[in-house]
Amino acid sequence: MGSPVLSVPSESCPPMEAILRLALGLAVPLAVLPALTEVELEKAVLSRIQVIDIERILTNDRIINKYLKCMLRQGVCPPEARDFRRTLPTILRKLCDSCTDRQKKSLRQIFMFVRTKFPNEWERLLKLYDPKNEARERLNDFIKT
Repeated sequence: MGSPVLSVPSESCPPMEAILRLALGLAVPLAVLPALTEVELEKAVLSRIQVIDIERILTNDRIINKYLKCMLRQGVCPPEARDFRRTLPTILRKLCDSCTDRQKKSLRQIFMFVRTKFPNEWERLLKLYDPKNEARERLNDFIKT
């Protein structure tokens, strides 16, 4: 009962009108879905950051190299890295406006580590995810605090 019923074109309904009805019926729900999904995904990524052992990940060269390649779109992404990559532009734009202290600390630790240990990759990441340099100054301030 919850699904909308789409009418099948009849003799009085031209095929183009039926196609438009179908397109409009599908486009509205799909247009709303990505915005909700991104918010939920961001919350999930930040929740994960809060509970994982960042130090263990940052000291594992194999994991770091895999994650960096993923972020730079040069390699296969594990699911958690793919999710982080999808939310990175939002994270850079908002810089933890609504994060917990633990989430802020973890993000600072990640950003500082990559900036310090992998400066070339850091610059490439910034060019990729902040091509207009809109977040750079604020990001540097976020890392310092």
